[in-house]
Amino acid sequence: MTVPDLVLGGPEFFGTLTLTRGLDKCEKFTQWILDSKDPARKEASSPTLVLAYVNEQNNKVVKRFQIEGARLTSWSAADLSAGDSSAVEETLELAYLSANLI
Repeated sequence: MTVPDLVLGGPEFFGTLTLTRGLDKCEKFTQWILDSKDPARKEASSPTLVLAYVNEQNNKVVKRFQIEGARLTSWSAADLSAGDSSAVEETLELAYLSANLI
């Protein structure tokens, strides 16, 4: 697997995870994404994340995953034009050292 900005002698990443976020966004996670995209802060962007998978009504946690050593490897957002009524989504790809169902 190729991970951008991997430092020689650094950790080898276990896998990747693709997330799609809609309108309901966590401020803390959004800040982590912004920090991860900033080259000056990239070395501090490998925390432990706990991600919650919720049901369709967004009122019950179905599963929780603990992601160790997460690092943002790609990010994209929908290209909206005036009058576009499609859902606003962004897609993130994370590399990680380990992932566990908790």
